[in-house]
Amino acid sequence: MDEDYDEAERHYRLGAYHGDTGAYIELALGCLDGVEVDRDPDEAVRLLKKAVSCRNVDGYSHDLLGIMYLFGEDDVDQDIDQAIIHFKRSSDFGFAPAQCLLGGIYSGHFGNCNNRKDMSKAIRYYRLAASNGDIEACVRMGIFLRDGRGVTKDLREAIALFRKAADSGHTVGIVLLGLCYQRGEGVEKDLSEAMRLFREVEV
Repeated sequence: MDEDYDEAERHYRLGAYHGDTGAYIELALGCLDGVEVDRDPDEAVRLLKKAVSCRNVDGYSHDLLGIMYLFGEDDVDQDIDQAIIHFKRSSDFGFAPAQCLLGGIYSGHFGNCNNRKDMSKAIRYYRLAASNGDIEACVRMGIFLRDGRGVTKDLREAIALFRKAADSGHTVGIVLLGLCYQRGEGVEKDLSEAMRLFREVEV
């Protein structure tokens, strides 16, 4: 362990001792990275549980703990119920990535959550996440609107979401917008604009 990291760890442990959420999060991330200290997902979960009990708790800490439970990690058992609890608490803080993950759980995007499928909840959380700036949610909500899946088909809104994703540089968003121009779907057919978009994602 180098001196800089050693000093940083002392700083974070002092912050954690005083109940600082951010300090607990940094220590937990260190346990997950396994760069300067041995990787220890169990310890990361323990630290994140401390983080979410602090007075200055935020959406990020609940989101991280929810991710640990959603996917499971080494000796950390997968627990979808706990994942949903923490994502919802994160969502209460307006944390868009957690809202997008809730949309994924309820839409069946994650294969391990098919028994939780509820398209009305999926649409609600994807819309919420997209309105809060989550680009992945823009893409997924755009697809649902384009296809009329779980929601009334609305090509105009789908295009707006694809464009928002494309403007942020999201590869899938760029391709989906390009396909709309190629097919004349929701926009006037424009092959030159379609090709321009496709060229943006060429490797």
